[in-house]
This record gives sequence, structure tokens and C-alpha cells, in this order.
Amino acid sequence: MGTALCKHLAEDGISGVVAGFTAKELLTALAVALVQFQKGKPFFVNCYPRVVKEEGSPEAQKLMGEASVLEMVLKALPEVVKNAAEPLAQTDKIVMYGDGNATRMVRDVMGSANQIMEALKEGSGIDIPKLLADITQPKAAEPTVITNEEE
Repeated sequence: MGTALCKHLAEDGISGVVAGFTAKELLTALAVALVQFQKGKPFFVNCYPRVVKEEGSPEAQKLMGEASVLEMVLKALPEVVKNAAEPLAQTDKIVMYGDGNATRMVRDVMGSANQIMEALKEGSGIDIPKLLADITQPKAAEPTVITNEEE
């Protein structure tokens, strides 16, 4: 996200301070926030500039983008299912003859779901199974080394 967005938030009346994680960084950010609050105007101060940059982190932006796409898809999914099921709501009875018809019906439904997922992937680039897999099976986090260069 970067600090550019935070500056816009201050313009909209939302104050904030970005802080590091050491005691010195946290206390500095708290002191800055207290001084700024006393001025009575919205503000944004980046007290962690060695890590948080104006342009933001490309990796964080990618994750935010994927999360927002997934959220959008998941919000729309109930409406898609409702519209797909609407014709069935007008059906009084389904009669199936022969062995294995229930299995075939489940296979057909799953096949249709897979076709929808593939069409969504082809049309928009959104790979829902991959997004869900990435969320439910997160990779091990790479360690981030932060040095106290300023101290």
C-alpha cells in the first residue's frame, strides 16, 4: 500500500502514524502522534521510513490485489448460485432411472462448476481454485531481516 495512500487518508480527515517494532520505534511514533494530535488537524507521519516506502511493497500490493479479487468473487458467488439454481426452483420433481444416475448428476454438476471456473479464469485471469489453495495452504513465510541501521 505504501505511504501514498496514507497521505490521502489524512486529507480525508483520518490521522495515522506508521511505527516500527522496537521499543525506540514505538515510543518515537507514540510521541509524534501525541504532538500531532495536539495540533488538532488530521495528519500522517511515517516513523518507519527504512522499511515503509511511499510506493509500498510490490509483494504486499499483489497479496492485497488477490485478496480483493477473492473477496469480490466470494461476495458474488451466492448470487451466481441463486441464478443457476432458479430453474430448479420451478421443478416439482426429478425422477432418475437406472443405476448410477445420482452419481452422474453429481459428476455433471461438478463438471459445470469446473467449466464456470475455467471460463472465469480465461475471461478475467482469476484462478479461484488457486486463490483458495493459496489461502488455505499458505507457504512458509520467508524471514525478513531488519537491521537497526538508525541506532
